[in-house]
Amino acid sequence: MSRSLYLFVTSARPDQYVNAVTHCVTTMTIDQVVFIHVSAVQGAAAGEEADMSAVVNRNVTILLDHLANGQYRYFGGDRDGSVIDLAQHYGPEDFVSLKKLYQSCLNRKVNWSHRQVAYSSLRRELSRIRSTEPQSLYDVTAVSKSLLGDIVALSILGGIRDLYTFDLRIQPTFDEPWRMLLHDLADAASIPAKYVYVNIVDTPAFREASRSILIRTPPLVISLSLAVALLGVTLAVYYVHGMVNAFIQITLIASAVSSLLALFLNIFPPRRS
Repeated sequence: MSRSLYLFVTSARPDQYVNAVTHCVTTMTIDQVVFIHVSAVQGAAAGEEADMSAVVNRNVTILLDHLANGQYRYFGGDRDGSVIDLAQHYGPEDFVSLKKLYQSCLNRKVNWSHRQVAYSSLRRELSRIRSTEPQSLYDVTAVSKSLLGDIVALSILGGIRDLYTFDLRIQPTFDEPWRMLLHDLADAASIPAKYVYVNIVDTPAFREASRSILIRTPPLVISLSLAVALLGVTLAVYYVHGMVNAFIQITLIASAVSSLLALFLNIFPPRRS
């Protein structure tokens, strides 16, 4: 079954996204890659913020193309735009293998796109994706700490169970940044592994926490159904007795209050200390 990969972006540097994209496209059945930039994280108007997702989409494509031709390109810093010939840093066999990896990624039939989502619309957008594309993967490798908590919380509420991060297990080598890319990391014989692509919400502690939250905050449909059932009992009693008595008045008021509370608590859930 085909799947979409949604990557949250917070930096224009493409290396971290190239690793996740190459890993997913070459090892999973991914037919769509979407870069998402959450705008107005600090409350600024969404229209005033540059669309980082478009920049990342372009930079990732450029870097993948260079790598497929045996080159590494710098983005940002003093060496921005500089190109390194990787044939000078790898033996002939490793160099050929390197190029084939990224050529394979580019040759897959994948639809590449990007979008900017307002912070205030993030929950609605994740719910839409979860509803229309339930098999999607979500990558938070490059997400800032301030936004990561929001995405994890919304994943709990939205029932998202595929929230991944590319976890580098070696010491970073900034003098030779191409050593931190997948072609250097994907060595099956390496013990321990140089990287893992891990689902951060697929842990016993997370599953237990999710169940506890969902039990304590029942869905809106359940809450409203109980209120409607109470109202139905009231109307049945009224139909049988044919008059308004104290019981009917009390249950009518109770059902109305229950309906309003159900709506309010689901929209504005109480904070727990």
